[in-house]
Amino acid sequence: MRGHPLALALVLVLPASAVNADPLAERTLDVVRRVSRLHGIPVRRPIPAQRVSVDAWPGRLAAALGARPGKERLSLWTRLGLVPEGLDLAALVRRLAQATMVRYDPTTRRLLVRADAPEDLVARLLPAEVTRALLDQQLELGKWLDAPALSSDERLVRRAMVDGDALATALELGRLDDTVVSPAEALGREGARAAPALEGAPRWLRAGAAFSQGAGAAYVRGLVRTRPWASLLPRLRPPPASTAEVLHPDRAFSPRRPQPGPIEALSAAGLAPRGEDTLGEL
Repeated sequence: MRGHPLALALVLVLPASAVNADPLAERTLDVVRRVSRLHGIPVRRPIPAQRVSVDAWPGRLAAALGARPGKERLSLWTRLGLVPEGLDLAALVRRLAQATMVRYDPTTRRLLVRADAPEDLVARLLPAEVTRALLDQQLELGKWLDAPALSSDERLVRRAMVDGDALATALELGRLDDTVVSPAEALGREGARAAPALEGAPRWLRAGAAFSQGAGAAYVRGLVRTRPWASLLPRLRPPPASTAEVLHPDRAFSPRRPQPGPIEALSAAGLAPRGEDTLGEL
């Protein structure tokens, strides 16, 4: 009897989730769980991560960064010498886009990752941006950061609380992973990435960025040094009333509101104020 070879075909059947697994989605989900557990706040909705092409990145980042000053306010800043004549905001945003690789967008509720971002850099930046996303679920950052009634000083404080919490959370997760860097080194990295983008920007804008990261992170780290992280969010709602409180957390501040300027003198001179604002210590 002539033998016939027997061909056996083995078919490996994998779940669809294993075949279509997205490493970015898996990494994001892991970070979301860890940040939620650290802060003791629930995840109210999924936080999808999306890779964005290099060409589309500047536009997507500009939308994620939020509202820009209107023409009238920009004109006033220029007349006061706070903004250089002819400042090109579009160019400033483009430079910022070149320095930014990962950003949470509160308008689409997505984590945006630039397509050419190195994986090790993405892993380092995700905890901070996931923190923003979870804070957005609790505070609605679009409204909380840019409420019309807020003064410039109050806006700076709120941004410092969000940026500071994001950086402090990244540092804490790094400590738990035994990959922590010092706050000074972390700020140095952030500064080195932002330096090209802020070249030519007004001095107060550069100071505001440094305040938001440095003083904000120091303030948040001070709050959780002797208290659990779960107590952080209630203490940031409401946030400190002024930049002075963030810069000097060891001082006791009264709850009084800032004193108004000499508007009466303007009226006596026949000048009508077109707006008002509060400038804090920063």
